[in-house]
Amino acid sequence: MIFDENESPYLDANIRRFAGAPASVRKTSESFIESNKKHAINGLLYGNLEGLTMRRGEHVRWYVVGLGNEDDIHTAHWHGNTVLHNGQRVDTAQVLPATSEVVDMIPDDVGTWLFHCHVSDHMAGGMVTRYTVTE
Repeated sequence: MIFDENESPYLDANIRRFAGAPASVRKTSESFIESNKKHAINGLLYGNLEGLTMRRGEHVRWYVVGLGNEDDIHTAHWHGNTVLHNGQRVDTAQVLPATSEVVDMIPDDVGTWLFHCHVSDHMAGGMVTRYTVTE
């Protein structure tokens, strides 16, 4: 989901506390507004989601849920392994707002792999993590 921190009741307090020069912050600037949009997987950003570990050959069911508004159109993408989605072997599944997709994986490639949204500004905003396949 995309969390818009511009809507936070703590925005002004955070600017005062964390901005090097609070008076120079322009809250209406397009770049400032975009910088406060946090793109998360399970509420976490930039690879901080732990526990996505599975064994090679194990059946893994992924429940991928799109939350939020019309900006929350995502393409979940698995590196290193594929999933079964609607009877097809794929590495990407589209998830629309207020919908969910269920995909099944039987990982066959051991390693630590990237899992992310393939929408470029979502990746840049933090919608990236890793999953690990062990022997």
